[in-house]
Amino acid sequence: MLTVLQILDSPSINFLLLIKELLSNFLGGLLIWTVLVLILYIVLFYGARFLFRRLNNEIGILTLNVLQTPLLIIFILIFIKIAIYSLGALEYLAFIERLLTAAIIVFSTYLVGELFTQVFAYYLSQYAEKTEAEWDDVLVPIIKNTLPIIIFLIGSFFFYKH
Repeated sequence: MLTVLQILDSPSINFLLLIKELLSNFLGGLLIWTVLVLILYIVLFYGARFLFRRLNNEIGILTLNVLQTPLLIIFILIFIKIAIYSLGALEYLAFIERLLTAAIIVFSTYLVGELFTQVFAYYLSQYAEKTEAEWDDVLVPIIKNTLPIIIFLIGSFFFYKH
């Protein structure tokens, strides 16, 4: 008959206790990051949008509209990666961490590309309308068409590196 000390000292019980501790750390970290991202999201997108509307800042509102979805996805991927990293004892998570890093790079490249094609191009076109020079009217379409290609090439280099 097994005694209580033999059962408590068995490897399976120790393994289950280790899993319980790792999962509680993982879920605790996940909860903390969820609350932080939610607070940051509310402050950034609702507070800043209110401020930009009161100041009649079209570029600020456009920037927030472009940033809203990709930035949220990037934050979620980052905090999942940090939470998985806290589970460091598990060996099979290295592939998942690399996959998350690649996804962060893809969404970051998309975000930068959208910022340059929509926000920066909008600002340049507004500036070109105010000036009397003709060279900026020619330069703005060239920048609108070539800058996304350069950004996605740089992003693809980072993606293939990881």
